[in-house]
Amino acid sequence: YNPQGDGGGLSFSVKINAYGKVKEAPTGSKMKAYTNDWVDTPNTDFHTNEYKNSVQSITTKSDNIVPTTAIESWDISEAGDGSVIAYVENDGDKYSHKITIGGKGGIIANESMINYFRGFGNVTSIDLSALDTSEVTNMSHMFYNCYSLTSIDVSIFDTSKVTDMSGMFHTCNYLTSLDLSNFDTSKVTNMSGMFGVCNHLTSLDLSNFDTSKVTNMSDMFSVCSSLTNLNVSNFDTSNVTIMYSMFSSCSSLTSLDVSSFDTSQVKTMDSMFSNCSSLASLDVSSFDTSKTTHFNYMFKDCNKLTKITVSNKWVVGSSASTDEMFYNCGTDHVTVV
Repeated sequence: YNPQGDGGGLSFSVKINAYGKVKEAPTGSKMKAYTNDWVDTPNTDFHTNEYKNSVQSITTKSDNIVPTTAIESWDISEAGDGSVIAYVENDGDKYSHKITIGGKGGIIANESMINYFRGFGNVTSIDLSALDTSEVTNMSHMFYNCYSLTSIDVSIFDTSKVTDMSGMFHTCNYLTSLDLSNFDTSKVTNMSGMFGVCNHLTSLDLSNFDTSKVTNMSDMFSVCSSLTNLNVSNFDTSNVTIMYSMFSSCSSLTSLDVSSFDTSQVKTMDSMFSNCSSLASLDVSSFDTSKTTHFNYMFKDCNKLTKITVSNKWVVGSSASTDEMFYNCGTDHVTVV
């Protein structure tokens, strides 16, 4: 820089201060992934059926100390060095147990948390406050079939790297509420069955969900039969190809706004609204069905549905007749706009 313009060799220096939040690396000890390959590597830790049927509670802690009250303990660290330990204790009587998972300096969840707490059908409480999920990429079926859970705090979960949440809470049918306000779903591609058969949930706040990369929403809310309201108006569905049974058997919904849905890539809408038996009207006039080939039983058993508004751009594929689409449906006509 030469302010005098005379070709001189003048120079100056500038100090730049940059401010920002740098994400810290997780601290603690890393747990290994769970495998349910019973043929080649049968599980010998707390995932065995003996404990799945008797465990009432699961908790986490930030040390790997095993108390003298432990009946049995297992090294579940990825390094195999005992840095993450799970142990079981009696919980009131010899037929009831509680599991504690502890990691030296805290627990870093494995990239794969697939099926990790799946099938613990008698567990009523799960405390994961000592679990760092910042490295997790797959939470598929993580709490599948934990049907005795009445509540679970997942508000501290870091889901910024997760790509798969399919079946995550499926058949947690005694959950009455879920706080998902901190969920980062910007990388998630699969939400199929995520809340399926959560039939005691009365509401879900999904206002912060980023669904721009999701391709599969099949069964996402199926058999959420106690949901009285569901706001999905913020959903970006531009990449979704499967909406099979997405709202099937949401029998308490009296209204549903899907007017913002981009369905231009959707191939199947089979049973999408089937048995939404409290809906009186439904406007799907914004739906682009040019690539959709499956409409079977789309509005089946919507016996209070007296008005369905569709677009004149609708193309009904050869795989579905209009009789099948509106089987046992309350409407005797379709309003075309």
